[in-house]
Amino acid sequence: MKNLILALITTLLFSLTGCKKEIKEAPNPNSAKTENAIAGEWYLVRYQSSGFSTPHNYTNEIKWTFNDETVRVNIKDNTEITEECPLNSNGSYTYVFNEQEQHIILNNVSYPCGLTDNDKLLISIGGGSCPGTMELNKVAL
Repeated sequence: MKNLILALITTLLFSLTGCKKEIKEAPNPNSAKTENAIAGEWYLVRYQSSGFSTPHNYTNEIKWTFNDETVRVNIKDNTEITEECPLNSNGSYTYVFNEQEQHIILNNVSYPCGLTDNDKLLISIGGGSCPGTMELNKVAL
């Protein structure tokens, strides 16, 4: 029930905030960004391409490590991940996180997002009336 309520709230939140859009210019390094809020290691625990599609659930197979300006993605061998999922291969990517404006730019694409209790990052994927979501959980130290 808790997951259903979380999914409904997330879908409502992200359906009101719009869809992803390409960024034409490089992010301004002086913009109001809060890297410290998401700095560290996170596991991608859920990806759903739209609100009605079958979710892909993970435990510790996909780790994102946020540094000052880059996020390092490490996907364990033999982990199935769809090409629709942003940052779907091992590597280092640029990012800008703006907690006040509730968006994250991943590899020059902007997504609405939300940070809950500093341990869960929810990212809206796609647009329309029922966007998809990515859920990342912060790795406890």
